[in-house]
Amino acid sequence: MVKTIKLIFFWFSLLLFLITAGYYFLFERAVPATEKDSYHLAVQDKVAESIKTVSSELVPLSLSLPFTNGELSRQDLPVSSFPYFIYEGEAIRYWSDNTFVPQFEQIQDVSNYGILTANEGYFLVIRTLLQTPGYLCVSLIPIHAGDNPQNNTFINSLNIASENIRNVSGSKNFKVINAPDGTA
Repeated sequence: MVKTIKLIFFWFSLLLFLITAGYYFLFERAVPATEKDSYHLAVQDKVAESIKTVSSELVPLSLSLPFTNGELSRQDLPVSSFPYFIYEGEAIRYWSDNTFVPQFEQIQDVSNYGILTANEGYFLVIRTLLQTPGYLCVSLIPIHAGDNPQNNTFINSLNIASENIRNVSGSKNFKVINAPDGTA
């Protein structure tokens, strides 16, 4: 009787293993090349479409910059779907978005197109020399958001001052306990 139960369990286990292995090799093992190719083509098309959008939206800017009384006229600058920045030499003169403003050192080695890697993410950089002498336009197309955003306002770390926060009765709402090695 025990031998029969062991034999049934063996055959059941073997059958379950074969079904699992068959499922894996038929459905899970690899994505067909056609799916991979279609994904890559979709990404390439999206990037090409973004580049075309940036180029068409910033055409007026590339022809001439709007100046009023010798200063860059910010209200006359075009609106773009993607952030762009205008540099005079190495100094930034205009930014259309303040989520991430690249320093000139981060983009100075990019010729026309390039990838910028920063804490804020990965960006496709489109660098355009403007017809106005000494001015440069840089557009950023976000590719992937970063993991550790930090700027002058947000610093991704523990605020030690928060341990002095008290409730109405005067007692602390929480307490920060330092680890034995001195870190919070």
